[in-house]
Formats: sequence, structure tokens, C-alpha cells
Amino acid sequence: MTVTEKDNSLKLSKTTFTAGPYVFTVKNEGGREHALAISGPGLTTPKQTPGISPGTQAKLHVSLQPGTYQLWSPSDNDRANGLQTKITVSGSGGVVPPASPSPTGSPTESPTSSPTESPTESPTESPTGSPTESPTGAPTGSPTGPGTPGG
Repeated sequence: MTVTEKDNSLKLSKTTFTAGPYVFTVKNEGGREHALAISGPGLTTPKQTPGISPGTQAKLHVSLQPGTYQLWSPSDNDRANGLQTKITVSGSGGVVPPASPSPTGSPTESPTSSPTESPTESPTESPTGSPTESPTGAPTGSPTGPGTPGG
């Protein structure tokens, strides 16, 4: 992620952010010294680079959480001169919570019933033909009900 600072502007190389670790490479393309500071969720105090001389760069490592962050140059009047911006970080953990409830309910019940009954009975009676038929018939629906009344 690149941040380009000039004497009256601060521009980011990307505009969308998801939660996670970032390395901001700050390039000073202006004629005076600048720096980069960031504050927002999860940062008890602003993180910032040391002063960056014209034509040089610095790196700032930060872990972003969902929310809004302020980025600015804390040098002299840089903030008043336009070296500031806001970014919004979206969350990235929405997939994990829905996955937890599903495996607890459905997959635990179904595989426990069918595989326990069919493989236990069939291989014991006739190991030659039944193992092929039972696993195919059992999970399809035979033990559930349609096969019982008809037989």
C-alpha cells in the first residue's frame, strides 16, 4: 500500500480496505519534510513515521480493524494544507460464524444414523453383494421410511 505525500496533498494507492495487517510505504514527493500518522479503532495512540525528507520514503506497519481511520501528516501545517484523508475498513470475519452452527446440528445427526446401521448389518450377513447395495440404499432414504412400509 503506497501513500504519496506532496506539499499540499496525500494520496493512497488503494481505496478499499479489509481488516488485517498493512504496510504503508510513504513516499515524500514534496519539497519539504512530511510524515504519516494514523489513528482509529484498535490504536490507543496514533502510530506514525519519523520525518520523511523530500525524495525519500518510510514504512509504517499497522493492523487495521473494521471502522474509520484518520491518516495525516503531523509535520508543521501539513494537515491544514490538505495532507489528510479518511479510510473505512470493512470486516473480514463474516464467514466463520455461519459455519459454526451448521456442523453442530445437521451433519452430526444424519451421518450418525445411516452409516452406523447399514454397514453394521450388511457386511455381517453377506460380504459379497450387500456392501455395494446398502451404502447406496441407506443414505438415499430407505431407513427413513419409504422402504419400511413397502417391504
